[in-house]
Amino acid sequence: MHIMNTHHSSHKHYLPMIFLIVILLTTFSNYASPAPLYPVVTPVIIDSICAKASNRTLCRAVLGPAIGRGILFNPTLVLCGPPIRIARSSAMQARGLAWSLEKNTNTTERARRKYGMCFLSYKGVLDKLGKAELYMHLKVQTMTKNVGLVWGHVESCDKELVGPPRDGSGVLEANGRIKDLCSIVLAVCDFLINGRK
Repeated sequence: MHIMNTHHSSHKHYLPMIFLIVILLTTFSNYASPAPLYPVVTPVIIDSICAKASNRTLCRAVLGPAIGRGILFNPTLVLCGPPIRIARSSAMQARGLAWSLEKNTNTTERARRKYGMCFLSYKGVLDKLGKAELYMHLKVQTMTKNVGLVWGHVESCDKELVGPPRDGSGVLEANGRIKDLCSIVLAVCDFLINGRK
């Protein structure tokens, strides 16, 4: 009888630990990014993601270095981090270019207004990219929303510059690159949420 009571009390001892594990797993599933069922990044994963990106060559170049890295616990950090950081760098360069063109006395008044609007648009671009980077550690859906808003801000600048006359300063090209990078992030998010199809 004494042995049975000891065995029963040992079960009671483990119950709080079991409850704690259940709570932690529930919290992780609610707030963490949904992890794919793959321990590391593989060429197959990269191909699956890049098939849905607008610029597959750029996608493979940006995500290729991640091959072999573990993604069980931080998939968004590994796969979304590089394109978001490159997009932020490109946005800062494009914003600086738009600002310098707006202030250039050789720029026509009409063009200066256009570059001024693009400069303001890039403030929104950088803000949303910053939020997307912040949410890499939280929820994929929230990060996707912010990247979608980045796309909208870039489109606003595009509409100012498509002409006529069509802009030849390089801002449009920078816009295209940023949209391609956002497309990579959205493709990664789709993969993390829905898996390889």
